[in-house]
Amino acid sequence: MNGIALRGFRERWQTYVGAVVTVALGVGLVQASLLLLLSVLGMQPPAGADALTQARFDGSTIVAVTVVSVTLGFAAFLAVFIIASTFAFSVDERRRDLALLRIVGAEVGQVRRMLRGEALILGLLGAAIGVPAGVGLMQIETRMLVDAGFVPQGFAPVWQVWIVPASVAFGVGLAFAGVTVAARRAARIEPLDAVRAVGAAARPMTRARWTAGLGFSAATVALVVLAPAGGLAGGQAMAMSAGITAALAITMTAPALVPVVATILPRPRSAVGVLAFANLRDARSRSASTATPLIVLLALVLSQPIAMSSFTDAATAQIARGTHADLVLESSGSLATDPGTIPGVVSASTEWTVPVRIQPSGSSISGMPEDLAGTALPITTEALVMDPGTFATAHPGAREALQDLGRTAAAPGPGAAGLGLGDAGTVSIGDRHLGSVRFGTPVPAGSAGQVGIVVRRDFVPADILEASPATTFVEIRSGADRRAVSAALADLGSVTDMRTWVTETGSAGQDQNAQVLVVVMAVGALYAVIGILNAVAIAASGRRQEFAVARASGMTRAQVLTAAALETLLVAGSAVGLALTASVMTVFAVLMGTAQATGAATLDIPWPLVIAAGAGGLVLTGVAGLVAAAVATRQQPAALLSARG
Repeated sequence: MNGIALRGFRERWQTYVGAVVTVALGVGLVQASLLLLLSVLGMQPPAGADALTQARFDGSTIVAVTVVSVTLGFAAFLAVFIIASTFAFSVDERRRDLALLRIVGAEVGQVRRMLRGEALILGLLGAAIGVPAGVGLMQIETRMLVDAGFVPQGFAPVWQVWIVPASVAFGVGLAFAGVTVAARRAARIEPLDAVRAVGAAARPMTRARWTAGLGFSAATVALVVLAPAGGLAGGQAMAMSAGITAALAITMTAPALVPVVATILPRPRSAVGVLAFANLRDARSRSASTATPLIVLLALVLSQPIAMSSFTDAATAQIARGTHADLVLESSGSLATDPGTIPGVVSASTEWTVPVRIQPSGSSISGMPEDLAGTALPITTEALVMDPGTFATAHPGAREALQDLGRTAAAPGPGAAGLGLGDAGTVSIGDRHLGSVRFGTPVPAGSAGQVGIVVRRDFVPADILEASPATTFVEIRSGADRRAVSAALADLGSVTDMRTWVTETGSAGQDQNAQVLVVVMAVGALYAVIGILNAVAIAASGRRQEFAVARASGMTRAQVLTAAALETLLVAGSAVGLALTASVMTVFAVLMGTAQATGAATLDIPWPLVIAAGAGGLVLTGVAGLVAAAVATRQQPAALLSARG
């Protein structure tokens, strides 16, 4: 059967080009991301760095590790998903040929071995391309991380010799994982049912598909319901995930959904239009396989920025509501003059943000003895350093949290949700130990950004504050000369009005989110585009005889191409509609999450991106379908039909 697998691969190499490219991309990205992750974990702060520099270095390293880890996991998941979809569709298109093999004597195990043989060839080819491609991809990822500020200038990943055999094994394993489910399904179908396209062979919606669809649907509902309990950070993550799980639920049930959605789309009433819709409705597996990567692509492209942008806007608006100030002074270190002494100033709250590491006290699992569960892991976060009296004036909502904030006490900040601070812990900056603290009443959201803890000014050494950025919220006395106050403050640093500062803070948050989004979404978009092109190519290559019969029945080649392109556009239109439906789950999670976290529901939909993504998906799929159909109809119908006959 291995010889048959090799000959089959040679005959159908065009249908496997996309799968080989996907395996190669998966191998290259996983290889590059894994090497980057190990290199980032091995980074050390500059020799002789002070405590504050070490702490900032640790914070940047954690962000870089998070981004690279997400990219690594995302690349592996999408590679398996696209490869599995490709093999499932390819095997489904060859169902009749596989059935004929079994009719003439091939056993189920032999058919499976043949398919696994094809997967082995595909995996080896993909790995052979992916290993050298991974070197280039590693350089691209490194440049993106450097440009985004996640790693320092001059960072260079370290090559590991063992990565080559590991990448080859991953490529082969990736292909084997993709073919396993498809091979089992093909083996379960009775040969005569497959030849006659009846029974199980005629049912694209299997029990496994329904079960998976219901499972992903339940996960989506759970994410939407739980989003309000996650705070700003957790709610954003759940909202982003809700769109993806909804898209996966839709792809599992796509054979049932795509034809239904297509019925509401506009289409020509001509014979060509009727034929295109009939083909879409009858070939539900083919339609679903073409729509699946587009649904995932659009859901990914839309749900991520909607959640990020909305939660950033919510956090910014919350800060504006929780802060009473007319002007904002931004400086570094201690101020030469106390802004509160400037004529016309009612109050001035100076606040510093410093990176800290917290070692929670006690067991890592609440209620379990420490000798069994182990010590809690250290937490790297940011601390807001302030003067309780002036801070309470600028942020009235924090008064209750400040009442028991003494020298050895700290208040959990708005960003403490999910950190696992516990009741007490020790705080350090770099290798500098600051002391032990107990955690009291949390500071409400909107009063301290997204810091992990809030501490008194006398808890942090003066030399640390001297090298840290400071923000001073200034309230002006009614009737005072605003310009004179601004001019006096300008001698101490950069001065803006409160509204401008809020806008700029929100823009800075959006920029940082965009940097993370670009790194992650570039991977997803590339996979999905390859998946779309591959699905369309396989669909068209398996329809050569169908196209030949249509032309032999009197249709011109132009009519056949028009019908094929129209069918592809209808499938793509259905995919766009279903992807928008999946993104609605993200919208629900965003509205519920921001309302709970900030007291006001916030939603920011990037309409230009929605329109561009939808139109781009339609154009990409339509052009790919037209080109694939043109290639499939190059041969004269008489020659093709006589050869098949």
